[in-house]
Amino acid sequence: MEFQAIVQARYAALVLPANLDSFPFGYLKYLPRYNAETSLSAKVHLEAFLYFVDNMNIEQEIFYMRLFV
Repeated sequence: MEFQAIVQARYAALVLPANLDSFPFGYLKYLPRYNAETSLSAKVHLEAFLYFVDNMNIEQEIFYMRLFV
């Protein structure tokens, strides 16, 4: 790449993602937290998370990714 193209790419307009839907009300109260120091396995935690998502009637996959992090 030539220098001018590099500079244009560096200072190009900022592209932000579309507005994401808000989380269900009160989700943090029931969201299971993973703690590697307890006797729970990662599999049990994943099952608890899927149970939580099912109970909250969350259907959009974007919420799965945003909540599980």
